[in-house]
Amino acid sequence: MPAGRKSKYNPGMIPAVEMWARDGLTEEEIARKLGVGHTAFNVWKNKHAEFAEALKTSKETADARVEKALYTKALDGDTTAQIFWLKNRQPGKWRDKRDIGVEGQIIIEATFEDYDEDSTDKEQTS
Repeated sequence: MPAGRKSKYNPGMIPAVEMWARDGLTEEEIARKLGVGHTAFNVWKNKHAEFAEALKTSKETADARVEKALYTKALDGDTTAQIFWLKNRQPGKWRDKRDIGVEGQIIIEATFEDYDEDSTDKEQTS
């Protein structure tokens, strides 16, 4: 029999975990409510498929509710919601940053006919 502490895991906690995940609590917050650290929480997710699946499904439910609310606000004319939606759904078309490629050769020509090294040094030290 392996040495170490007995796990606090109990399948009876799954309904509470589902409720907390649906209410939007983070995994860290759920672990805290269960009285375990993040490491033990991750072990439970890896070791107990029913626990991991309940957590995943409940998070997806919460995310879907928020997505629907955001979508509704966007349709109701909330400009911020519209911008957020478009930037995330169509980033290639709506993101702030554009990647523009340049092909070919770039030639930079510079002349230093009026350059006076001594006067430049004096100006910088003044």
